[in-house]
Amino acid sequence: MPSKIFPVDEQHVGQRVDVVLADVLGLSRSRVQAILAAGDATQGGRTLGKSDRLDSSGIVSVYWHDE
Repeated sequence: MPSKIFPVDEQHVGQRVDVVLADVLGLSRSRVQAILAAGDATQGGRTLGKSDRLDSSGIVSVYWHDE
């Protein structure tokens, strides 16, 4: 199971989670939205939704299954 754990770059603060994860992970936004719907992305222990916006606190953790 692939995973990525990273701090939020200043350039991504305030941006939608789905947009940032698609960029950082190199996945389509629809794939990222499925990952988010499954509850497989968190920031600082809080589960992220697709329209949430990233803040500068906490680390983002994402886990997904290869298609």
